[in-house]
Amino acid sequence: MNDYRITYTTEAGDSFDSIITERTEAAARKFFTSMNKGLGFTVASIELHRENTCATKQQERDALAAIRRMVEELGPQSYLATAFEGVFEDAESNIENDFGDSMKTRWLHADAQLNAAKGTIEELEAHKRSMQETIDRLQRERGEAEARQVTDTDIVHLIRLAEKDLAEAEQRRDEAAQDIVTYADDPACEEFRQAVATHRNATSSVEAKKERLGRLNSIRNAG
Repeated sequence: MNDYRITYTTEAGDSFDSIITERTEAAARKFFTSMNKGLGFTVASIELHRENTCATKQQERDALAAIRRMVEELGPQSYLATAFEGVFEDAESNIENDFGDSMKTRWLHADAQLNAAKGTIEELEAHKRSMQETIDRLQRERGEAEARQVTDTDIVHLIRLAEKDLAEAEQRRDEAAQDIVTYADDPACEEFRQAVATHRNATSSVEAKKERLGRLNSIRNAG
């Protein structure tokens, strides 16, 4: 729309200006003439005052009514009628309430929200996968730890083995002591020296096995 300055004179010869908003100069002249019909005004000149101005609400209503009539004349099954579904209602609401709403704007807003939701869903899915990987790893580690864990049954079995080893070591020690006594009359003989060495080793073994057995019993008692 454009603003046109119309200069006109009255029957008394007085000159005045009026600003008319219309699409073209011809439309501005027609509107001025129809609005002042019978008043004796004479248009002296019309000049473009300002371009790309806003139409009045009534002009918007008139244009909307004209477009609606043209679309209705095409029939309810026409492509335009399908494309304009809901558009006329938006236009009426915009005119009466000074809104700037449109189906495209709502669609773009909904599309942006959908994209944002998709991004959030992807982030949640990635977080879910990460959490599941962590859970799987912890379960594996727990299983490995449980497999390495020594049970009470294991401790009892180890204690029995340790007791058996200790008894065998004590028996070897005692047998070596008996051999020492047997060959004590000849300390220089090989049998005596071997008995002494065996007794010494067996004694050390007995002490070590007693210590190990004591640790196992402590573990069992602590449990």
